[in-house]
Amino acid sequence: MVKVGLLCLSLLLLLPGVVACRSVAGKGESRTGTIDIGGRSRTYLIYQPVSRKPVALIFVLHGGSGHADRMGRLATDLFVVADSSNVAIVLPQGVDESWNDGRLDPISTAHKARIDDVAFLNALADRIGGELSIPRSRTSIMGISNGGMMSQRAVCDSDRFQKAVSVAANFPADYVGDCKPAKPKSVLYIVGTEDPLVPFNGGPIKLFKKTRGNVLSAFDSAAYWRNKNQCTDNVTSDSLADTEKDETTATRQIWQCPGSRVGIVVVKGGGHTWPGGKQYLPEMIVGRTSRDFSAAKLAIDWMLEE
Repeated sequence: MVKVGLLCLSLLLLLPGVVACRSVAGKGESRTGTIDIGGRSRTYLIYQPVSRKPVALIFVLHGGSGHADRMGRLATDLFVVADSSNVAIVLPQGVDESWNDGRLDPISTAHKARIDDVAFLNALADRIGGELSIPRSRTSIMGISNGGMMSQRAVCDSDRFQKAVSVAANFPADYVGDCKPAKPKSVLYIVGTEDPLVPFNGGPIKLFKKTRGNVLSAFDSAAYWRNKNQCTDNVTSDSLADTEKDETTATRQIWQCPGSRVGIVVVKGGGHTWPGGKQYLPEMIVGRTSRDFSAAKLAIDWMLEE
């Protein structure tokens, strides 16, 4: 088991898409598509609730070494939540299973080739948003690890996405000076204090002594957006219900800002995982998965709140 875990860990950050696991299927319909952008044919998957016009469009980005069609297996209730919330889900595919998220990562294809993933996501949002008649104000983005950092870059660089949720991913320190959104953007972090891959307290991301770029601490990441959005110090704090004996607890802080919100959910004892989702590798490799709440439901509810 240890050898298998280490082999998986040597893959590009993040790992969940590598491991096949059962998903809880929704009742809607899914389809795949391609779009040509930057000289490449890029692929994606769409999940759409049946018999109703979706009220919002939410992009969900896989982590490094992940795959679009496996995100529903990691986030096991993603499509069920999409049904109950009446939102369409877009699952784009990164180049060689990676995203150019703004880190100075010398290993992944997306970073080395300087793939313009923002242009890809913009084009995809224009196409699908037009097909489903969903306004820009109702188009948001979320992701885990490499996908979570890419979600943050998307709201930095694009006016196509209004809100971002980043799971197991702090803000890329290498991109601090390059993030220049034209208007305030709402950003929510869902992070574990015991994440062994993306350090909760910030610093270099390392796999087998190879540095994969740097991140701010979790709280500095939230403060970064609060400063950009000119938030006040007024904050709403609460604790999420501790419903399971899984050695994790979660607290939440939300700052109201002019035209936006900034939030952070800290999972004490949580690892490099998707709360409420699949424990895709042993805890000794990626840490614990909290069972106290669903990251998919919490994130989508937050995105839909005005």
